[in-house]
Amino acid sequence: VGVVVHDIMNPFFAEILRSIESELDRSRQTFILSNHYDQLEKQRTFIDTLLQLGADGVIMSPAIGTPAEDIIMAEE
Repeated sequence: VGVVVHDIMNPFFAEILRSIESELDRSRQTFILSNHYDQLEKQRTFIDTLLQLGADGVIMSPAIGTPAEDIIMAEE
């Protein structure tokens, strides 16, 4: 499962990431993490990579200005 957030140093995201990891551990899954720092290209590259790798899912806090098409692509 891929997880993409603005910045893992933000305490808000740190707590969420801890919870995601706990839940995925229960089902013996792992996650791959990326920061996008509101850089659309960085976010897009990470999501494209996850899709190519056949990730089971994507959890994202979209970068500011993310086109709706990118979110829909991640949902599919």
